[in-house]
Amino acid sequence: MNMNLTTLLKSIFDYDPDGPNIHHLMAVHGYSRLIAQMENVDGHTLFITEVAAYLHDIGVKVSKEKYGNSQPQHQEAEGPAIARKLLEPLSLPAPPDVERICFIIGHHHTYKAIDGLDFQILVEADSGLKFLVKPENG
Repeated sequence: MNMNLTTLLKSIFDYDPDGPNIHHLMAVHGYSRLIAQMENVDGHTLFITEVAAYLHDIGVKVSKEKYGNSQPQHQEAEGPAIARKLLEPLSLPAPPDVERICFIIGHHHTYKAIDGLDFQILVEADSGLKFLVKPENG
């Protein structure tokens, strides 16, 4: 794993160490990476896809605190600001890439907003896992 991605993952764990979504984000990341590699995407697209996969549900914690639930519209509203806060000190992606990642996070449940392969891959990985992985309490 790229050192920048390792540092990002540590920041996510520090932000929400007990989050129930750690397993999910790891699965979405792995599935996104696999799809991207099978699609032969370039290195830059792979990087954007991987970062977005790690951060796509970063708004869940604050949504639960603020609204009492993690409905998709709350995740999309809250996630980009948290993602920026986590990415900024890492100097991880360049500013245009941060905007792209935040756009994907802020729309990852809005399928009509899909406008690129990076976004499409994330949506396929995230939604595909809903069919492949049985919920813990289901």
